[in-house]
Order: sequence, then C-alpha cells, then structure tokens
Amino acid sequence: MLKRRLEFLFVFILMACFYVVFFTDYSQAIKVTAILIYAVIIFISMYSLMLENRSAQHTLMWMYVMLLFPVGGYFFYLFSGQLYLKGYLYKSKRTRDRDQWEKQMRKEESRDLSFLIENQQCFAQYAKNATLTPITTASRAKILKNGEETFTEIKKRLREAKKFIHMEYYIFRSDRLGKEIIDILIEKARQGVEVLFIFDAAGSMKIAATDLKDMQEAGIKAAPFSPLKYGFFNQKFNFRNHRKIVIIDGKIGFTGGLNVGVEYLGEDDKIGFWRDTHMLLTGESVYTSLCVPA
Repeated sequence: MLKRRLEFLFVFILMACFYVVFFTDYSQAIKVTAILIYAVIIFISMYSLMLENRSAQHTLMWMYVMLLFPVGGYFFYLFSGQLYLKGYLYKSKRTRDRDQWEKQMRKEESRDLSFLIENQQCFAQYAKNATLTPITTASRAKILKNGEETFTEIKKRLREAKKFIHMEYYIFRSDRLGKEIIDILIEKARQGVEVLFIFDAAGSMKIAATDLKDMQEAGIKAAPFSPLKYGFFNQKFNFRNHRKIVIIDGKIGFTGGLNVGVEYLGEDDKIGFWRDTHMLLTGESVYTSLCVPA
C-alpha cells in the first residue's frame, strides 16, 4: 500500500517539476532545483528497477524509457513495466511448479500405454508434456452435460465428505446456488471436515463479505487469489485464476467449464440456457487435481 502511494506521489512530483521547468517564469534557481528533484526521483526509480527480478535487457530498456521520456516514461512503466514483471514472476512460479512435478514424475513408474492406438499414444505423450503431470490409467470420468447435472452431483458429494474438501473457483456468486453450497461447506466444517476455499478476487467480486465471514467463523479457510488492492488499476488484474476444481477426500474430483452462479443453471433470463460440460473424476486423476491448487 505504501509503495503504491509513493509511486503516485513520484508521478505527481515529476509532473510538477516538468511544469515548473517548461511552463513557468520562476527563477533559474527554482528551475534548477526542480531539475535536481526530477533527477533524484529518476535515479531512485532506476535503482529500484535494478533490484527487481527481471532480465538485463528489460532493465536497460526501462531505464532508457525513463530517461528519454520524462514523466510519461515513468507513468508508462507503472502500468506496463510492472505488469510485465508480474507476468515474469507468475512464470517463475510455474517453472518451480514444473520442476516439482518433474521430480514427482521421476518417482512414478512409467505406465504401459501399448493398449492405445498410435494416435492416442501421441496425444497421451503430448498431454504429459503440456501439463507436466503423469499419465494415469486407473481413472474414471463421468461427463456432466449441464449445470443441473453438475451441481446436483457436486452438492450430493459435498454432503458425503468425511475428511476434507478443497475447492477453487474463478466465479463464485452469493446467489441461491452459491448460498446452498456455502451452507453445505459450513455444515461440513462444523462436523470437523477440513474445508479450503480459493476464489478469484476479480471473478468472484460478487461474493458477499457476510458469506466469507460466516465461512471463516465456521472454520473454513477461505482466501482470494491475487487480491485487487487497488481496483482495476492493479497490475495483477490480468493474472486471474480460471480454475473450477472441487476435491473431496482425495477420492472424488470435479472440474470443467461451470462456475458457481444461477446463470450456469439457466436461471438468468438475459442469458437463457447455459450449455457447458463438467466432469466427475475418480481414481488417480484426483491426486493430480489435488496438487493443482497448491
């Protein structure tokens, strides 16, 4: 919060210095002072830039931008250069996750895929390389063709949870459907079931603060992904979590295209019937799904 305020204070000071130097009749001494203040702020900004975790090429590029384009270059850096850095850091996290998966995959025995035809084997290898997760052969998937099928099954399985529920969603609304699921989660948490709930801060803006409070008071660990502390002006806004995952006791998993909201049940008159697909997973694939939210 303090860092962000300082950044905008620097922008204001730079604009003031620029105005004093080029658009006023102040004395030479005042203009020299304004130039020195401008130079100090640019120096501090470039020093901070060098400490950031980015490549040498991008560091030099932003230094040149700040030097050659007064005020505008710094302002552009705040809303573009730091956006690149956020993407770079997210990419670094994905690289670390990939390395962890590769270590895990080395421990796994190679699965015999000879029963697949050639095209299927190629696709299986592609899926393994793209997702960096092991191929599972002891898994089952039940296709859920619409919202009614999906959420009827999800609510049923949530009520049967004995040990833990891990849930992660992009959109989670505090409407009729959302409150039904929240009530089940609260009930299970009070029964001693561990409940972890991650929701995307941008996609789930309409989740009520009172619902979050009720969940947390019941012992549910609910937290937003990438909070928007500064609204739409936050560089994190484009880095969202579009996952829709539910894991129950490590035995049952759900994933697919449906978020939590009555529109996915076809109850929004403006949208009408919503066609999307979800899956109920059992077997080894549930384990790999369980590792994703971490």
